[in-house]
Amino acid sequence: MMEEAPVSAAAAIFVILLLLHLFLEYYSRITPTGQLRPQERELVKEIRELHRAADALATPATFSKSAKLKRSAAAKEKELALLRQNLALQKGWWLSLYSTAPNALEVVVYMILAQWFWHTSVATIPASFLQPVSFLQPYELSSNKESLGGEVAVGILPWLALTSRVSKFVSTKIVGKPPLKSAAKVSFQ
Repeated sequence: MMEEAPVSAAAAIFVILLLLHLFLEYYSRITPTGQLRPQERELVKEIRELHRAADALATPATFSKSAKLKRSAAAKEKELALLRQNLALQKGWWLSLYSTAPNALEVVVYMILAQWFWHTSVATIPASFLQPVSFLQPYELSSNKESLGGEVAVGILPWLALTSRVSKFVSTKIVGKPPLKSAAKVSFQ
């Protein structure tokens, strides 16, 4: 049988998750993982120019020049990949820690909240809200429905799922537009 948590527990969980997701959104905006270094930027610019020139010469009369430019662009792409590989080796293990720390923090917060509110009902909702999915409702909750006056107790896991989605949406709207994607996904055409 679930105990009933204070009325403010549901709001407190939402506020904690909202603050967590605001921090994670802001943290993802300030991390420098998607920035190109000057050497990379120069190589990407040269590769784009070679591809444009090769596409412009893609006629039967200038096929050999186009093929030569495409081979040159492929060599530059290999050089760029080697440069990125060397830069990744120079950064070392701390970069992986730097990028996985937010996910670990999120998991720890979810585990603490789940442990804290495991045997308590976080909120109660009218039983009519569960009509479409009442067959998924556990027996103990349906037998508990009469004692709550036609309301159903909501545990921590469904509440975490709901408030997590809402707080992620709200934090994305508050912080702003998402950052540019990683430099490894830059198109060369």
